[in-house]
Amino acid sequence: MSYKLGKQMYFYCYTPRYNDSFACVKQVQGADILEVISDGLRVQAQMAVELSRLWEEQHREQKKDAAAVKKNLAGLRETNQRLSQQISGLYESFALGEIGKPEYLAAKTAAAKQRDDTAARISELEAALENMGADGSLRNGFVSTFGKYLDVKEITSEITAEVLKEVLVFPGDRFEIAWNYRDELEKLILDLQGEHQNGA
Repeated sequence: MSYKLGKQMYFYCYTPRYNDSFACVKQVQGADILEVISDGLRVQAQMAVELSRLWEEQHREQKKDAAAVKKNLAGLRETNQRLSQQISGLYESFALGEIGKPEYLAAKTAAAKQRDDTAARISELEAALENMGADGSLRNGFVSTFGKYLDVKEITSEITAEVLKEVLVFPGDRFEIAWNYRDELEKLILDLQGEHQNGA
């Protein structure tokens, strides 16, 4: 896609045909792209504000702080390591003929389930810790970046540089926007889901 200046900003979008010898050139108005970005940014901003509200609501009742989460995380990591060692020990006992196959498989299945549950909780707490400031407040790049654009009136180059990764243009005037801070959004959602499921 190439950018053209004129009375109105527009782009040339080159879409290859099935035959590589020819190309279909389509003019895409800059105003159309900005409208799509503006609408999408509004949705992202509303999501940021709502997720922030949910996070604050959950954590206000729990009164969590970073130190408590780190302590819990350390304990879970020790448990996870102990369960992994237990599974290895069970295999050694089975290999040496100290326990039978049915006993080995039952004990291994139970220990592996505990280990997997512990690993899942570790991931949730790691996400919670990344979303939490030292004082227990929410610290998330997605929320802090997109939330401030809830009432934005005009899309500037500074805004697009901060929030936008790319805009893909498809045949039929279909646009697909890739936003920045996707990892932070996923961590926040994981944190919220973990808190809801565990009630902690």
